[in-house]
Amino acid sequence: MGELLGDVLMSARVLAGRKGQTVVCAPPEQPCPVTGDYDRLRQLLMILIDNAVRYAPEGSTITLTLDVHACTLSVADEGPGIAPELQQSLFVPYARGKAFESTGLELAIAHEIAVRHGYELTVTSAPGQGSVFALRFVSAQSPEA
Repeated sequence: MGELLGDVLMSARVLAGRKGQTVVCAPPEQPCPVTGDYDRLRQLLMILIDNAVRYAPEGSTITLTLDVHACTLSVADEGPGIAPELQQSLFVPYARGKAFESTGLELAIAHEIAVRHGYELTVTSAPGQGSVFALRFVSAQSPEA
């Protein structure tokens, strides 16, 4: 996961730089091997980062956090947040409607990639408080593997 994260960070910083945003990520404390399709997992993470860049204001910070012990990678933004009633439809294709700037197909694709890997993709958000998208995976070193 550390190698994938390093790869994604290079692209994320270029994407965020266009809006004067900063992408921060602490290096993993220890290796975190996971199983999966590298290209699809990269696609999933880039969708989450693109979403954060799109909705967060110029000059804000996007934070990537890899918690090896919890087997979770999160993408947090300082955007407008998402009302609870809208969160249920975030991962449903074309269900986002006029409340968002896009069809929502991207997050539906990210969710499908997570599901096909046996991972869980969730969102925690509230209006005015930004959003955190968390990918819970099973590490090859964890007891769940």
